[in-house]
This record gives sequence, structure tokens and C-alpha cells, in this order.
Amino acid sequence: MLSRLAIMLAVLVVAACSSKTTSLQRNITAANLPVVYSQQQGSQQLAGNWWQSFGDRQLETLLANAEQNNYDVRIAQSYVEQAKAGITGATADYAPRLYVNGGGRKETTTYPDIMKQQGIFDKEGPQAAVDLSWNIDVFGVGRAARLASVQTLTSSQWGKQATIMMMRQNVADQYLQLQAAYAKELLITALIAEQTLIVQATNKRLAVGLASAMEQNTEQNSLRQMQAQLQDLQSLITASQMQLSLLSGTAAKLSISPQGQILQSAVNAQPITVGQPVELLARRPDIQMAEFELQAEGSKLKQAKRSRLPQLFLSLVYGEHDLQLTPILFQPDPVRFLNAALSFALPVFDKRLKAALQGQTAKEKTALLKYEKTVLGALYQVDTLIAVRNNAQRKVTLLQAHTQAQQDTANRATQLLQKGLANSTTLARAKQAVLHSQLALIDANAAQSKATIDLFTALGGQWQLTPASANKANATNQAALSQPAP
Repeated sequence: MLSRLAIMLAVLVVAACSSKTTSLQRNITAANLPVVYSQQQGSQQLAGNWWQSFGDRQLETLLANAEQNNYDVRIAQSYVEQAKAGITGATADYAPRLYVNGGGRKETTTYPDIMKQQGIFDKEGPQAAVDLSWNIDVFGVGRAARLASVQTLTSSQWGKQATIMMMRQNVADQYLQLQAAYAKELLITALIAEQTLIVQATNKRLAVGLASAMEQNTEQNSLRQMQAQLQDLQSLITASQMQLSLLSGTAAKLSISPQGQILQSAVNAQPITVGQPVELLARRPDIQMAEFELQAEGSKLKQAKRSRLPQLFLSLVYGEHDLQLTPILFQPDPVRFLNAALSFALPVFDKRLKAALQGQTAKEKTALLKYEKTVLGALYQVDTLIAVRNNAQRKVTLLQAHTQAQQDTANRATQLLQKGLANSTTLARAKQAVLHSQLALIDANAAQSKATIDLFTALGGQWQLTPASANKANATNQAALSQPAP
């Protein structure tokens, strides 16, 4: 019987060594990539600190504090710590185990002494032993488990980087919204001042019969509407400050001063040309996280398959028993004992192992679908953001020309007023037209900046900019900054 079991074990070992495990394959080729990724390798070093491109120190300070204190980042770090602990736990079942056992023994009977003297003794005494056991990892079940744990750790580390990436994007978006609100608050305050002058002029005209009560009511309603817009902006400013406090992990409302660098930075006008290096896509932490998650599920599938193979067990117990016998006068010396055993277990019928294998196969397929979805989503995200950003740039250009035209009209109204050919109401309305155009320009600049922030994130942190593109971007920005103010 033992010889047959040995032959069966040997056959299973050979079969396991010669078998080939099929695995799910994935292949994202250059043919599947948009034209923006036509390059295989970058020709220059790519910076990762994209937020420094805006030249806004206040934003940089906010991001540095948020990276240290943001709750989502700290939670992601706790997942990393859990994954580190999982590496040890994954191989614990296949590591040697050493125990020290001890105890006492006492056996008494109610037999009469004459029978005890004939060999039925009462027994008592202490016992101590060292117990060594080992589930020998012959077929690599533990090694597969450890590899899966290491890959899970790497995935969680990339998950933390993905959390940091999204945190930076959220902080920058909220900061951008706050700065745009600050700028619009100033313009609406100026609008209210001009509308107040128009209302006062209308009241004077009404007093001398040159305006109607309906006209007066219309101008007053316009003033109230502007004042209501100002209240909405002030509420938005407070909400943005509180949201930035939450993202920074602090309970106190942050004091953030108005600054316009993020709205007027030269990076907002940098064009995204074709031929971007493919490694931009590979730098995205969400793609890396999905990649290692897929690898971990593949290693767990190997573990599930190998768990159906025989398991080899080694056991070694060494100890000493100080036995006392009564009612005899002679007591034996302490007895040392050694027990050694080598055995194996072959799972012939175990539905749990079959169910585990089927479940893990499904998990690997799910991880593959998630990986492909992540890559495809990244590609579509880049294409969409490039289109949004290009449209925002064209809108900014159009609104800059419109604002300049409105400014020219306001300048002409000032000249006419000086010559006595226009009144103060005409000039006030001309100035209001400039302010309205500037409000629309702020919204367009904010949309352009947001698309730039989101595109930085989508491209893995930075895109490659050629010297010619850089010069064109700087010229465009200088032209935008040279527009005269009202």
C-alpha cells in the first residue's frame, strides 16, 4: 500500500512540473493608441510636478500641506500598511512552526493495592516538549501566495499615488474656482458701482420728466440682480475655502488671498502637439495599479491551482517526561521521547478547492476587464480633454477680441462725454459692457485652466513641449496680458 502511494505521489510531481498554466494575455499596441501618442519614447526629460508650471506659490503650499494631511491619502497609506502585513500572513501556513509545550499528568485508580503492586500503578509527573511542524511548500503554493501579496502591495502603493494624483487635481480645481470667484467679485462690485450711477441718473431724469417709472424700476431691478450675484459669489468663496480646508485635512477655514497667476499662466496656452511619448500613459498611477492588481489575481489563480496538488507535512516532537509511579518504592529516571513523522495529503474530492479555483478564475477575468477599461478610459479622457482645452483656447481668443472691442467703445464714450456729445449714463453702460465681457473672459480662462489641470493629470503629470511650441505659448500669453484694463 505504501509503495502504491509513493508511486502516485511521484507521478503527480512529474505531471505538475510538466504542466503549463494558461494565463490571460493583454496587449495594448501602438496601433490602438491615439495619434497624440505616436512616439514610442520621449526625447527629453519630463517633469512630474505639473503644478509648479503655474508659478503660484500659494497653490504649491496648499498641495504640499494636503499631501501630508489629506484624509484620503492617509487612508490609502493605511491600505499600504495592511498590504505589507499581508506578505507575512500569506506565507505563514508554509513556514516552519515551533512550539514549546508543557504540562502535568496525574492518573489515579480505585484498584486495590494488591492489584497496583502487580503493575497497575498510579502515575503523575511533569512533561515538557519542543514541537516542530512544517507544511513543506513542494509545489509552490506559498510562493504563489507571497508573490500575490507582493503584487497587491505594489498595487496599493500605486493606488496611493492615484489618490495623491486625484487629490492634487481636486485641490487645484477648487483653488482655481476660488481665484476665479475672487476675480469675478471685483468685477461685479465694479458693475454694481456703475449700475448705482445709472440708477441715480435715472432718478434725476425721472424728477424732471425725462424718464418713466418703468425705466426706473428696470434699472433698480438690474441693480438688485447684480447685488444678488455678488452674494452668490461670496457664498461660493466661502464654500471653496471650506472645501480646500477639507482637502487639506484641517478643520479651520483656510485664509487664501486673491491671486491671478493660475488664470493667466503661460502654461494654459501651451499647445498639445502630436507625437507625445507613450511613457506618459504608463506613468499614470491608476493604470499601474490596475496592472499589478491583474498580476496579483493571476498569482492567486496559480495558488488556487496548486492547492489541489498533494501537501507534504513534517512533524518532530522532542521532550522529557518525569513519571512517578505509586505504590512502588523504586522510581524510574525521567524519560526522553522523540516522535518524527513525514506524511502527505492528496485532495481527491473537495468541493471547496474547486469552488475556490472557479472563483479565482472569475476574479482574474474581472481584473483583466478593469485593466482594459482603465487603459481605454485614459485614452478617451486624454482625447476629450484635448478637445475641451482647444475649444476653451479658441473661446478665450474670441473673448479677448470682444473685450478689446468693448474697451474701444468705452474709450470712445469717454471722448464723447468730454466733448459734450454723450452723457454719463452712456459711459456707464459702455463700462458695464466691458465688465460683462471680462466676466465671460474669466469664465473662459477658468475653463481653460481647469482643462489644463485635468490634462496634466490625464497625461501622467506632464506633456512634452517643443521649443517652438514654448515660444508660441509665451507670445500668446504676453498678448493676452497686454490687453488694457477698463
